[in-house]
Parts: sequence; structure tokens; C-alpha cells
Amino acid sequence: MKSNRKPVVRKRETFEEFLKSKQLSYEEHIDWQGRKNLYLKSVDRLYDQIGRWLKPYEEKSLLNINDDEMEICELIVGPYKVKRRDIFLGNSIISLIPQGTLIVGSVGRVDIQGSKGALLIFETEWNVWRMGFKTIIGSKRTWSFNKQSFQEALRTVIDGYDEKAILD
Repeated sequence: MKSNRKPVVRKRETFEEFLKSKQLSYEEHIDWQGRKNLYLKSVDRLYDQIGRWLKPYEEKSLLNINDDEMEICELIVGPYKVKRRDIFLGNSIISLIPQGTLIVGSVGRVDIQGSKGALLIFETEWNVWRMGFKTIIGSKRTWSFNKQSFQEALRTVIDGYDEKAILD
């Protein structure tokens, strides 16, 4: 049975009007400054946790921790300052470098970089951190972020990858 209804004909908007309507609806739904502030607080909490894990070694002068400010510029959020952390172990430096909050598959990421490689610490949701290899997008090679995995990560980026030790 055929419908006798005629299709509703609407005046087609111009391409510019279309773009403006999408821009407004996109900007209205996401509080980018709020997201940036959540990320900054989350990085601070991450560094506090790491600081507690490393404090006994710092007190024994086995390592030194130094924080410095750096700037990130994210496409939508814009430029902002964030804390970078360097860990000095003898002649080696391990850097914890925030990458931002606009990260595919997560709400934030901090890279761990040393002379022999890099690993990722990323937030799957706010204040839930995991670790992973810095590899091709879509890799399922991730593991829990905890004191043991972080200590193994420090060894890894200084001495080179021992995949079995990391994933155990």
C-alpha cells in the first residue's frame, strides 16, 4: 500500500549555516576547560602517588626527583602549563612528560622516557591509570599501573625492554 503523504520540503541551509550549527552544538556539549582542569589534577595525583613510591629511595639518596613546568598546546583546549617530572638515577634521567587530555582511547596520557625507550601511562577514565608500550594504535599490550609495574617501567626505559618482566 502506497502512502499518499508528500515529503516535507525544507529550505536547505547554506553550507556556512550548517557549519555554524555544528560548531555551536559541539561546543555546547563539552566543557574543554573543565576537562583540562580534571587532567591537570589527575596528573598531580599521579605524581603524588609516584612520589610516595619513590620517597624511601630519595631519602637514601638513590635517586632525585625534579618537577618543572612545561607547556602543552592541544588543538581544541589551547595552550596550558603542566608539570613535567624528571627522575635522576645516577647518570640516567627518566622523564614523565604529560601529553594532554585529547588522546584517542583515553582521557589523558603521560609518557615515561628514558635512554633505552618509552612507555605510556594513560587514563582509561579519570584517575584510572594503565600502562602500555608505545606502539601502533590499537595495540592490546597494556597492564595495570601500580608500584611494581612503575618500578619495572623505570628499569625498562633505562636498561631496555624485558617484555616478560613487564607483563608478569
